[in-house]
Amino acid sequence: YSRGVLERLNTSPDRYVTAPPPLTPGAGVMIKVDTGEILVLASKPDYDLNNLSPRISIKTFQDIERKKAWLPRAIHPGYSPASTFKLITAIGALRAAKLTPETISECDGQYKGMKCHIHPGRHGEMDFVNAISQSCNVFFYRAGQELGHELLIDEAKRFGMHEQPSIELPSLPDSAIVPDPEWKMKRIGVKWTLEDTFNVSIGQGGLRLSPLRMACFAASMARRETRTRPTLLHQEPSARIDHGGTPIGLQAEHYDALVEGM
Repeated sequence: YSRGVLERLNTSPDRYVTAPPPLTPGAGVMIKVDTGEILVLASKPDYDLNNLSPRISIKTFQDIERKKAWLPRAIHPGYSPASTFKLITAIGALRAAKLTPETISECDGQYKGMKCHIHPGRHGEMDFVNAISQSCNVFFYRAGQELGHELLIDEAKRFGMHEQPSIELPSLPDSAIVPDPEWKMKRIGVKWTLEDTFNVSIGQGGLRLSPLRMACFAASMARRETRTRPTLLHQEPSARIDHGGTPIGLQAEHYDALVEGM
């Protein structure tokens, strides 16, 4: 970020995240790392609450329906986390000693029929840091294969990916999905395959999480822990928060390489 962007984020994060209006639907979440305080929880398109009182007009209702503005995108667990999830794969593979920051992998644009995002292009030789910074699918296909689906899913659950974060709202959608062989068999009646492991390794397939969950993950990463308890209530400046997690479990040099890649 430029200094100007950081200054605006520090002084008015809500205005910076929500303006100008996005061209496509989206959401923005900003969390204070140490306390879990939610500074921004934005969903676009949105609507003016004043237009709902004392009674909503048919035109206003139809406009909100047309834009699908009722959907609370920031807390809705209906999105593939995509490449942000590759950090989970990386952490799991590092912890299981399936790769190191010195690991080199060759990207030819595809692996076992699964394409990299630059296919028909190729990344060529990729080390750990560059695989993260360039988001090389092939590197993470291989990492996921080495790790195996059981350890990969366990790592996701260690960070709470299978749970919807709890905040001070009357009801939250509670349908976060971290797929596993049992889930797939119940859902579509077929067995888990290596392709499923590949998909989860890069944050695709049946994975369904909320932007709030991934913001909590980022905050946890910054504290080198596995959990963040978000809150809409602002804390005392000196408040010490127990987020209920455990240490991230990485060697210092492994964590540093992960951050460098990010």
